[in-house]
Amino acid sequence: MSKLTHEQLIKFPKIELHRHLEGCFYPPVLFYLAKKNKLDFPSDYTAFVKELQFPQDSAPDFHLFLSKFINSWYKSLDDVADVVYGSVSHIDTGDNLAYLELRFNPYHYAARNNFEVTDTLKVVLQAAQAAAAKLPFKVRYLLTFNRMQFKDNEMLEIFKKFEKYNNLDEIVGIDLAGDEVNFPPELFPNFFDYVHQAGYKATIHAGEVSSAAQIWTAIDTLHAGRIGHGVRCIDDERLQEVMKERNIALEQCLVSNYQTNAWADYASHPLRKLFDKGLPVTLNSDDPTVQGKTLNDDYILASEKLNFTREEFIKLNLNAIEASFLPADEKAELKVKYLNDCE
Repeated sequence: MSKLTHEQLIKFPKIELHRHLEGCFYPPVLFYLAKKNKLDFPSDYTAFVKELQFPQDSAPDFHLFLSKFINSWYKSLDDVADVVYGSVSHIDTGDNLAYLELRFNPYHYAARNNFEVTDTLKVVLQAAQAAAAKLPFKVRYLLTFNRMQFKDNEMLEIFKKFEKYNNLDEIVGIDLAGDEVNFPPELFPNFFDYVHQAGYKATIHAGEVSSAAQIWTAIDTLHAGRIGHGVRCIDDERLQEVMKERNIALEQCLVSNYQTNAWADYASHPLRKLFDKGLPVTLNSDDPTVQGKTLNDDYILASEKLNFTREEFIKLNLNAIEASFLPADEKAELKVKYLNDCE
C-alpha cells in the first residue's frame, strides 16, 4: 500500500461532508466590509487575518475557537450576499474537492441586525448557488440550527417558514450544532421528528466535547444519519457496532478536534482505530479560515501521524460518497467520477 507525498496529497481528489460556511469566509471580503462598515478591526491586512484565526501558538481552547465566529460584518442584506458569494467563489483553495456539502446557519446573518431569517436564507442560497455554479465541483447545502439560539418548537416554526421558500432543492440535510454540554440532543425531539417526516436527513454534532451517550441520543432520538465529529465513539464498543451496522458515518476533523480540545493530539486520534474497525469514518476540515488550515492539512496529518495510505484515503472518500445526503443515482454517478479522478 502506497504512501502519498505532500504534493500528491494536495492533488488528491477529496469529498467533504463537514465544512461550515461561517468558518470558511474569504478574508479579503471581510476586510473590505470591516473598512466599509467602520468596524473595530486592525487596518493592516496581516493583523486583520491574524485576528480572524485561532492562534497557531495557542493551547487547545474550545471557547477561544468559538469566539472566532464573528457576526458583526453585516449592515445590510447586500453585505450578506457579498460575504457568501465571495467566500463560496474562493472555496476551492487548492483542496481539489470533487464534492462538498456546505452547511450554514441563516440566523448567524440575521441575529445582530434583526433581518428576517427567511430573507437571509434566500440571500445566502442565491449568492452561494451563483458562486457555486462557477466551481469545478458540485456543492449542496445543509441548514444548521444552533442549539443555543432556539428551543425545540422555535426551531420547528422557523423551519416551517423555510419550507414556504420555494427553492430548497439544494438543501440536502439538517445540522444541529452548538454547545453540546448545556444543550444536549434530547432537547430537540419534535423538531427532528418533523425534519425526518419531511424527508430530510440529519447530521448531529455529538460526542465532540461530550460523552458517547450523546451519540446514542442523536441516533435514537434525533434520527441522525451522520454524526459531526463523534470522537467519543471510541469509548463505547457497542456504539461502534451499531454505527457500523446502521452505516452511520462519522464526520471527523483532525485540526479542528485538536484546536477545540476535543482530542489531545493527532497521533492517537480515533480516526485510525475507528477506520480499522470498519466504521464509515470520513475526513473533513470543519472551519478552514478560523483554523488557519486547509483540508489538505488534515490529509497531511492523517498521512504523517496516522499512516493513512493512498488506498485508505480512497476508502475514506468512498465512505463520504456513501454517507452523503445525495439521492442514490447522484451518489452512483459521483462514485464513478471519483474513481476515474483517482486513476
